[in-house]
Amino acid sequence: MAEYLVQNIASVLKEIHPLLGANEFYNNVGGTNKWPKGINPDFYTTIAWHGLYTSKEWNEMDFYKRDYLQKLQDLDRSLTNTCLK
Repeated sequence: MAEYLVQNIASVLKEIHPLLGANEFYNNVGGTNKWPKGINPDFYTTIAWHGLYTSKEWNEMDFYKRDYLQKLQDLDRSLTNTCLK
């Protein structure tokens, strides 16, 4: 169930991000250094998982997938902090 919800949330985030200034986000927070080919598509999935990081599904997720998403979540927090300054 969580995976289904995450994919739906990620899809909506990806659709609305350009309307919220995705280009400014990408250019102003060093996105070109982090993702030279554009915003990593997994970025939106990572954001969707933020609210589920204490869920059973998160805890039972394959270690390598969870570690990968955690690194993107850390990057997201770093970029968000940059945006708030």
